[in-house]
Amino acid sequence: MPEFKSWKSYWQFEETIKNNNRYVHTPDVKEFLDTVHHTSEKHPTLLEQETVLWRSQLVPFPKR
Repeated sequence: MPEFKSWKSYWQFEETIKNNNRYVHTPDVKEFLDTVHHTSEKHPTLLEQETVLWRSQLVPFPKR
């Protein structure tokens, strides 16, 4: 089973997709995503039908 290269793997992934072309994956990004996929299989989460899910995003307010 694949493992992450480092405890900083997510932050490296995040920086790469923020600052580079997010749709063209580098080998490191591809490896990270493959590892996420393989490791997520051992942590399934079942949701009841019609469970309401919320998505939120932090938005900075402009300074006055």
